[in-house]
Amino acid sequence: MKRLGWVMLLLPIVVLAEQPDKDFIIEVTNDVCSQHADPEFCRWQLENITAISGIISLNYASCVRNDKHTKDCDKTVEAFNYIQSKYDKNMTEMRE
Repeated sequence: MKRLGWVMLLLPIVVLAEQPDKDFIIEVTNDVCSQHADPEFCRWQLENITAISGIISLNYASCVRNDKHTKDCDKTVEAFNYIQSKYDKNMTEMRE
């Protein structure tokens, strides 16, 4: 479970990653998913979560930068805050 936690913490970085970082994340994802009952499905899930997380992060940045307070931005901020709170919780647990 801790390995999956690390992958989840690293996924948003993929959006901004350069090639070596991307390769590292692919290696970690493959390592975690190799232990899954269905490795292909595991990778598919993680790739989709990565994409969604990246889109949320980019939309959040746009909403904050442009000081937008639309319904869509409110939903984006809520989603980003959820992701950030999980990240903070996971980092705290990993330090314990």
